Amino acid sequence: MLPSFVRTLRLRVKTEAYPWLNAAAMECNTVWNFANETAEKAINRTDKLRKWVSGFDLCNLTSGSTEHFERIGADTIQRVCTEYAAKRNAVKRRRLRWRVSRGARRSLGWVPFKSASLKRKGHGLRFCGKTFRVFDRKYLGDHQFKDGCFAQDAVGDWFLCVPVSMSAEPSVTKTRMAKSVLDSGWGILKNQLAYKSEHAGRRFEVVDEKYTSITCSACGSLSGPRGVNGLIVRSWICDCGESHERDVNSARNILLRGEVSPSVRRNESSLHALASIRASRPRETGKRALEVAV
Repeated sequence: MLPSFVRTLRLRVKTEAYPWLNAAAMECNTVWNFANETAEKAINRTDKLRKWVSGFDLCNLTSGSTEHFERIGADTIQRVCTEYAAKRNAVKRRRLRWRVSRGARRSLGWVPFKSASLKRKGHGLRFCGKTFRVFDRKYLGDHQFKDGCFAQDAVGDWFLCVPVSMSAEPSVTKTRMAKSVLDSGWGILKNQLAYKSEHAGRRFEVVDEKYTSITCSACGSLSGPRGVNGLIVRSWICDCGESHERDVNSARNILLRGEVSPSVRRNESSLHALASIRASRPRETGKRALEVAV
């Protein structure tokens, strides 16, 4: 039986749900500020009722408050209270910073939820009576959800952050090399990139560099110098008339092979949703071209 582990997926929510999430985040801020005020008053009392308020106490004090909110339910209110108590205990302060809902100094949106509150519904997800759609939903698969949240970034985009249970894959087949690639620095880097990509819900792909130094990046023909003696040839001209520097040409070919599909790029923040890969840009020569390609 393969060992299991927990990984947090971060998937971008589609824009039609942004107004609802913005309003729900304001209600969560109200609960947070109530807990902050209540905790400060309790610790500042001078009589025998002075105490350090726990998450359980805050959940009892907010019992029945769902009738005052239009969007969030009891599960979300309890999650806000327990998260507040945990963070306050961690820093050992009388109170934490207030969450601001409006103005230039407003807090980034945050809507926590319990695992039971998030359900799969068709091609979307159901939470508090609202259906959400996310980019690259395939990463959710059939994994079992744990307590998570909807979180907003600095440019206003919303992301679903949900921990899921996964099974570890068996370790890879050694190569014919004298030392296993997994034990080398490149193997460690590859494993770290694969882990970080899955952790963030991104696609990871290893690009095969075979024949990239002898393939023309303009027409695709294998017209470059070959063999051991061909390694000393650093510049060459293709049959199509295109001139190449060996390393720059190889970097361009690798860049083209590693082009990311649009469906994956949509899962990035709007701040990073740039034009498609640098292969479409005007080519540059010399050292600058190598830097751009890398």
